[in-house]
Amino acid sequence: MELNVKSKMSSRQIHNNYNSNTNLTRGRKMKYFIILSTFIAASLFASDHRENAETGWNFEISTLAAYYYLETLTIDGSSAVGDGGIGDYCADNLNACDVIGAFVEADDGSGEICVGWQYALEEGYSEVPVMGDDGFAFTAGYAVSGEVPSLKVYDASNGSILEITPGSEVPGWVNLTFPQVSGTSTANNTFGCTADGSCNYDSDATADDGSCWSANAGCSCSDGPGSTTDCAGVCNGSSTEDDCGVCAGGNASQDCAGVCDGNSAEDNCGVCDDDDSNDDVSCTGCMNSDADNYNAGNSIEDGSCVYTVNPATNLTTNPGPARMNLNWEAPVDAFTQSSAGYEYDIYVDAVYNKTTSQLSTQIGGLDSATLYCFTVLAVHKEYGDSDTLSNESCNTPGEATGDPTWRIQVKAEIDSYDQFQFSGNADWLLYDTQNFLGVASDATYGWDAGHDAPEPPQGPGNYIKLFFDHPEWNEW
Repeated sequence: MELNVKSKMSSRQIHNNYNSNTNLTRGRKMKYFIILSTFIAASLFASDHRENAETGWNFEISTLAAYYYLETLTIDGSSAVGDGGIGDYCADNLNACDVIGAFVEADDGSGEICVGWQYALEEGYSEVPVMGDDGFAFTAGYAVSGEVPSLKVYDASNGSILEITPGSEVPGWVNLTFPQVSGTSTANNTFGCTADGSCNYDSDATADDGSCWSANAGCSCSDGPGSTTDCAGVCNGSSTEDDCGVCAGGNASQDCAGVCDGNSAEDNCGVCDDDDSNDDVSCTGCMNSDADNYNAGNSIEDGSCVYTVNPATNLTTNPGPARMNLNWEAPVDAFTQSSAGYEYDIYVDAVYNKTTSQLSTQIGGLDSATLYCFTVLAVHKEYGDSDTLSNESCNTPGEATGDPTWRIQVKAEIDSYDQFQFSGNADWLLYDTQNFLGVASDATYGWDAGHDAPEPPQGPGNYIKLFFDHPEWNEW
C-alpha cells in the first residue's frame, strides 16, 4: 500500500525530491503512479483502518489521497517531537511523540471527521496524510477537491489537543498532490488547572500548570488555598490549643504553678503553693503605720497592732479651799492614722478618781490637813493607755472657807458625729461632768477664791464644755 511505502521515506527526502509540489520528473511521477495504482487496487477489495492510540483519531485508507508537509511545527515555542512514523519508536512508546491530525467538516454538520494523522517529525517537514472521498462508504464525507483541511496536534508532553496556526496558507485538497505549509506553524497551550473538581479549575486550560488546589477538610474553596481549620473546627479560625491541650482554653486548667489540673492555688498574699495551712501568712499582720509592729508588706489586718502611747507630762497642782486644781500637758505623738484624741484618768494617791478629756481638772472635797499625790494616765481613744503615768505632783489643799449650804452638779454629754448611736462605742461620747452650782453663807456676789473655780483651758481634740457665765468678773 502506498502509505506503507511512503512511510519508509524521510520528510527531508520528500522535500528535496518534490520542489513546490509541481517539479516531479516523469520517472518520479511514474513511480508514484505505480505505487498509487497498487494502493488503489488493494482498496477495491478491503478497507485499511488506522487508529492512533494516544488520541483515538482514526481514518480509513482511501484510493484518493494528498500528503501535506509542515516545514516547521512548534508547540509552546519548542519543536514538535516525533519520528514522523519512520520506525517504531513512537508506536512502541505511547505518549512520547506529538501527533498531527487532519480534519474536515462532516457533510451532515455533525462535527469534524479525521481524514488522516501521523507522528510529527522533529527534524522538520512533518507529513500528514489527508484521505479523500473515493465513493466508498467508509470514506464518505472525506476531503473533496479544493476543500481545506484543518490541522491539529496532540501535545504528548501535556496530553492536550491544540489547533495549529499554519506558517502559511494551507492549500486546498487535490488528489495525488503533496502540498507544503512553509514557515513555522505553531500551537500553544493555555496553561492552568485542568483537574475538574479543583477549586481553581480552568475550563479553558489545555495544559496543567501544577496550580490546582482543593479545599482542605472543614474548609471551602471560598476560604482560599491552603486554608485549614483551627482546633475548634473553624476554617481560618484563630483558636489554638493551650499548654494543656485544651482548644481555646487559655491555660485556664493550669494552676498558679503552671501545672495542668494541678492543686496549687494563690493565696491573698500572692503566694502560690498547694499547702492550705500557710495561706495568707506572709502578708497578714499589722497594717497601721502608727503601730510599733507595722509592716508595709502586709495586706491583711489581723488586729495585732501594738502602739506606744506617750504619757501626759508636766502635771502641776494648785491648792484651793478643800480642793486641788490640776493642769498637765498632752502626750507628744506622731500619729497620722487616727484623730481620735485622748482622755485622762485622774488618780489620787494611786486610786482612780475621775476621767476627763480636758488638760485640767479640779478635785474637790479634800481634807486641808492631808497631803495628796496626784498622777494622770493618758488614754488614747483608739490606741489605748500610755505605758506610764504622768509625773507625780503632791500638794495639800487649803482650808475650806465655808461649806456650801447646798449645791447641785451639772453634767453635759454629746454623741460625737452620731457615732455612738450607730456603733454603741462609748469612746465617741464627749462629756463635761465637773460643774457645780450652789450657795454658801460666806459667799459674795463677786469672785470667791474659796468657792469659785475658773473653767480650765481646753485641750486638743473634740470636746464639749459647760460653764457658768460671769461677765461681771471680766473672766470666766
